[in-house]
Amino acid sequence: MVVRQSVLRIATKAAACIMAYFQAKQAILQTIGELELQNPFLAPLTASSDLTAADGLQPVPELLGQWDLVFASNGTVVTRTQFAQTIAAVTARLPGVGLNDIIQTLYVDQSYPGVVCTINQADFRLGPLGTWRVSIKGSWKAAGSVQRANTAMVVFDQLAVKLCGLWGLKLPHLPEVLLAIDG
Repeated sequence: MVVRQSVLRIATKAAACIMAYFQAKQAILQTIGELELQNPFLAPLTASSDLTAADGLQPVPELLGQWDLVFASNGTVVTRTQFAQTIAAVTARLPGVGLNDIIQTLYVDQSYPGVVCTINQADFRLGPLGTWRVSIKGSWKAAGSVQRANTAMVVFDQLAVKLCGLWGLKLPHLPEVLLAIDG
């Protein structure tokens, strides 16, 4: 009986945390919508005049660089499901387990004008299994008539994984394992 009461108490606390998370997310989405209306760049991803919209983008320079991703309103199919977000909210409270340093780097490769390259990475803390950096690399494509004019579709073609910490200690620079994926 004591175990059952403990489990119910923990489940109640977890449900309250999850509800608070989703309420906060709605407030954040509303604020993001308000900020988008104040965006000084009407077309941050303007299609290049010498390339077709399907072949090239000319982003405003302020868009390029390294960004800390603290919130994504429309993640991948994996991250935007209610199940995935619930798991993320619950695991964030487990000691030694979690997600850190979610970063997106955007740059234009001079070898491929009109192509905005992206590297999205995050550090996954998996308790005794260590901390693993997972990166996915790809490029942005003009969305054309599929989406709004100020959006792009991302095609990922490479996945990278490397061990960067073990038992709470940072490891020296280790090589990453690269896998080609069909974007």
